[in-house]
Amino acid sequence: MNYKNLHLIFWFTFFSTFCFGSELVIEVTTDKYPNETSWKVFDTNKNLIHQNGTLLKNITYRDTLEVPADACYFWRIYDVYGNGMSNGTPPGDYKVYLDGALVASCENPNFGDSISVYGLGTGCVSSDVSLESLDFSSQQAFNPFDVTFSVLNFGSGNIESLLIGYDLGGWEQEPVLLEGLSIEFGEQVQLSFPEKLQFTTSGEVIFSLRVEKVNGTVDLNLNNNSLTKTILVADGYWQKPMHEEFTANWCGPCALANPKLKATLDQFPGQYSLIKYQYLNDSYFHVDGGRMATFYGVAGVPSMYINGNYFYPGDYTPEEFLTHKGQVTPVSLILNPMAIGDSVFVNVNIAATENFTSKAYLRLAVVENITTGNVGTNGEEEFENVFMKFLSNWGGDEIGQLTSGQSVTLTFKTKMSDTFVEEMNDLSVVGYLFYKNAYEVLQSEMVAVPYTPAAPVISFSIVNGSVDIDTVLNLTIESDKPLIHSNGTEITDIQPVISFKENNGEGIDVAFTGSISNTKKTITITPVSNLKPNTEYFIQLSGVKSDEGIEVSDATLSFTTKNTVGITNIAQNNLQIFPNPANNLLTLNSLCSTEATILDAAGKTVMAKALEVGFNSWEISNLKAGVYFIKVTVENQSTFYKIIKY
Repeated sequence: MNYKNLHLIFWFTFFSTFCFGSELVIEVTTDKYPNETSWKVFDTNKNLIHQNGTLLKNITYRDTLEVPADACYFWRIYDVYGNGMSNGTPPGDYKVYLDGALVASCENPNFGDSISVYGLGTGCVSSDVSLESLDFSSQQAFNPFDVTFSVLNFGSGNIESLLIGYDLGGWEQEPVLLEGLSIEFGEQVQLSFPEKLQFTTSGEVIFSLRVEKVNGTVDLNLNNNSLTKTILVADGYWQKPMHEEFTANWCGPCALANPKLKATLDQFPGQYSLIKYQYLNDSYFHVDGGRMATFYGVAGVPSMYINGNYFYPGDYTPEEFLTHKGQVTPVSLILNPMAIGDSVFVNVNIAATENFTSKAYLRLAVVENITTGNVGTNGEEEFENVFMKFLSNWGGDEIGQLTSGQSVTLTFKTKMSDTFVEEMNDLSVVGYLFYKNAYEVLQSEMVAVPYTPAAPVISFSIVNGSVDIDTVLNLTIESDKPLIHSNGTEITDIQPVISFKENNGEGIDVAFTGSISNTKKTITITPVSNLKPNTEYFIQLSGVKSDEGIEVSDATLSFTTKNTVGITNIAQNNLQIFPNPANNLLTLNSLCSTEATILDAAGKTVMAKALEVGFNSWEISNLKAGVYFIKVTVENQSTFYKIIKY
């Protein structure tokens, strides 16, 4: 006889003290490691009804339970090793029968550490949610925190909404409605309140949470839908550890240390702040990063400072991180940033729960989460939390010596055009408060910056509303951002996006040719024939957006041609302008005395000057960067000259 694959089968029958109504059969075939396997039967209140006895390898056990007709159960099988019953050939197996019908079987022997079968019994109801756990810490401070909890759908119906009630210290709070859910029968999920909870006083608080309604109706089983947790609230705020690292793209030890630092910090998302200053000779070196290196006395890289104290980043472990986490500080630091176009704006709120011992200072920086443009010679292909610039002074802005209950609100803004920024939608702001005298870091914060692209700036080579425009027209339209069709496709033909008409937007079409530059920023328009004299024309650019997805709106131009064709325009050769583009100073060489005005792209006069014969200097440093037009009128004829201020 071949005993190699021999299985024994044992039958066990168990009787309940209740009136019999249903027969539940659990059939389990063990694998070669039965000591790893166990199973249990529970009712919906998680009371243990039955569990397996001693299990031997490669044996089929069949347990029969007589259960009440009005009861509801679930069965769960466990594996302590985490690979189910997949050891050996053949692997283990299970089957679950209710009143002779097969309701579940082992589809995958490698089911992990456990798998469950729900809804066993004729007493199972359609609406039954079990509150499994309260998943937030019992140690809290004044920081806002997420109220997270896990629920299990014991009912036969799909859960689409839950009404959650909760008490704090016996005081009932406003219930929280969670909608848009999709929790299937037997599925366990973690949920959270849509808004964070925040304590304002310290001490012990009893937190009670309950499921009040399922899909708008009362839970049909009230015995498993409430849990309570005792929370100890510290007198202050949790301090978020501040990390400042000095690294470089040419540094071999940095390439070894940075992955270790990342592996540690990745285990604590949202619980730390980090600035990485690229050191000397790195292509993203910033002078303020050099100042910070001098401030800390950095002698080489990699070097890291945690709350101002040196630590080698390659030795940073999760255990070491935990020694810096969980400290209580008497100050909160809230950053609310946003980025629009190439600018970053940050609102800062600082609040103290006790008197400061000296003057506090704030450093506030912009970092880019991932950069690749500064790849060097050390093998690193990307860099994280790269310092771009300070919004504050590099040495910190003085906040003052705050008193208990005092709060301060500050506003910062900066342009990123003078930095190494690669993607405006990949920025974070990092701030920290510190005492200068003993250099003690009080609090830090790091927040991702939501980004809104700026609308494209569209300008025409003719000022809107101009008159006496030559009937021989060559028009250009400039955009500060590449343009695409509104449907996202590339613009290759400008005819669909340009409307050129006589009189107004409803007038006669004007035939024209045109093109768009390779940069997709410049459109050139030339009428097929000369324009009519003394006629108003209307041009509109529409159906386009920037390559960042922002639609172009109100890009229109109207102008009127000259009354008489062929009169020499004295003004056209009257003026020479240089340099163009210009920064702070223009030089204008005029052949006659006249008045000149500078108009913005909307046709609004922003500056005016009387010109004398010869060379005239014009200070324009107060103008913002952009496209402008100089209007000069000679013998009742006006000419417009386009200039660019940078």
